[in-house]
Amino acid sequence: MKAWNYKGVIIFGNSDKEIVKDYITKTNPTSNLFLVKVEYFKKKRDFFRDDLQRLPFLDGCDKEEKDTLNLKVLDEKKRLNRLNFIFSKFNPLTEEQLKSLLMDFDEQLYFHSDYSNEVWEEIEVEKISGIMRFRSFSNWYQPFKIVMEGRASAEIKHGKIDRLIRTFEKDETEFYNIYSNPRYKDMYVIYDSDKDKYFVTEDGSHRVFLAKILGMKTIMANVNRVKKSGNS
Repeated sequence: MKAWNYKGVIIFGNSDKEIVKDYITKTNPTSNLFLVKVEYFKKKRDFFRDDLQRLPFLDGCDKEEKDTLNLKVLDEKKRLNRLNFIFSKFNPLTEEQLKSLLMDFDEQLYFHSDYSNEVWEEIEVEKISGIMRFRSFSNWYQPFKIVMEGRASAEIKHGKIDRLIRTFEKDETEFYNIYSNPRYKDMYVIYDSDKDKYFVTEDGSHRVFLAKILGMKTIMANVNRVKKSGNS
């Protein structure tokens, strides 16, 4: 079951009237149930998705749902606090900057690439223009919004992002090692010499994505320089 916070009202995704009734009676015990329900469904009908604060999935509904909801909301707040904490330590890209950065991935380069000239080297994060795993998104803001809202996504594994952030909280040196130490030599990119751009192909998608939205300057990666028309 999905739920959102809309201007202080919990909006349940399945419109279950019994769930709504149970929630209202627990959170507003002295209110006129009929009037509150009318107001609830009026708001549910009129809301816009951009106005919503996404809450985590709720696991079922029982007499303790209010407590379950409060715990879920608390967990979500902790997760957002972690995200905001790591952003505060960097110079992250703004929402408008992320929207203006188009997510570009050249599948032809990927399918015709030759890994025989792969080199472990430092690359500029600014020149990373796309991630194969995220190629369904049109810009870098779209996956960022999913991460910030905690929504489910086939492309994004929130656990990987959370582990990176917990590493930063625990040991900043270890966090930077993930982007520079050969021990983590499993980030793979293709370099398009014509466009002077990099594309993430295999492992390293979430690490590179976080580096991008944080505005990091450089990272280490396995670089495959694609040969075009006989040129490297």
